[in-house]
Amino acid sequence: MPIYNKFVEQAKKLNPRYLTMIIPSRWFAGGKGLDGFRESMLNDKRIKYINDYINAKECFPGISLGGGVCYFLWDKDHNGDCTIVNTNNGIKTSSVRSLSEFDVFIRNNDAIELIKKIKKINNTNISDLILSRNPFGFPSSARGENDPSKGSIKLHSSGGIGYIPVKAVTQGAKLLTKYKVMFSKVTSEHAGEPDKSGKFRVLSTTKILEPNNICTDSYLIAGPFNNSNQATNFLDYLTTKFARFLLLQAVTSINLSKDKFIFVPKLDFDQNWTDKKLFSLFNFSTKDIEIVESLIKEYE
Repeated sequence: MPIYNKFVEQAKKLNPRYLTMIIPSRWFAGGKGLDGFRESMLNDKRIKYINDYINAKECFPGISLGGGVCYFLWDKDHNGDCTIVNTNNGIKTSSVRSLSEFDVFIRNNDAIELIKKIKKINNTNISDLILSRNPFGFPSSARGENDPSKGSIKLHSSGGIGYIPVKAVTQGAKLLTKYKVMFSKVTSEHAGEPDKSGKFRVLSTTKILEPNNICTDSYLIAGPFNNSNQATNFLDYLTTKFARFLLLQAVTSINLSKDKFIFVPKLDFDQNWTDKKLFSLFNFSTKDIEIVESLIKEYE
């Protein structure tokens, strides 16, 4: 459990004229022990300034800190919007905006207008397609047997593919006959840090699970889908730069969960989606596309 939030809360109680601290940025999206702190911070009109480093190494060389680091200025007499400065790969951008505009704080200044543009056209998201964690009840350590036997099904784990009897599946059994999309529940980046060019891959392992295929708690599951075509189209969509850029805006640690997909719009997965089609659908300008491509790697 984090404790840095406790220091901030205690310092505020002293009611100083000014308060400035440097803390991990993962509070932007809440999480274990941080939801109340996030809500308090995002609704505190006295926070006048935040400088956010996506890669903590730009602030503390040699230190890996998933989600980056930020410092803030709290001004007892301030009552309004906050100046947000993004620092990434030596480049700084700045905007003045409300911290509480969305349930999750969008740290990237350039992403704000893109998300607003998308929501005017499609205000849905794919969170309801992401199943709750560990839908089949198998821990990350589960491996199954090396060889198949009569009536066995495939168990996908970080160690590869093993085999288990179908009767061993005591939860999520209704999903067995369906197509699903599996992806790692941790991001691709080491400690949540971008590469040397400041870009992210975001998603690590991804795979389509055919009927009679399940996975351990190492992965999240999307679906279920009625056929392989829908599953393939969803996976192709999820790995576009467009979708991964929007996913990145809600991620402030190495962990993924269904609530991190709130900015990724739900589309018709009976058709295939590419970045070109998505940029056209949501009326992205050349500058908008450059913003996405400046942060997101090719998915290979």
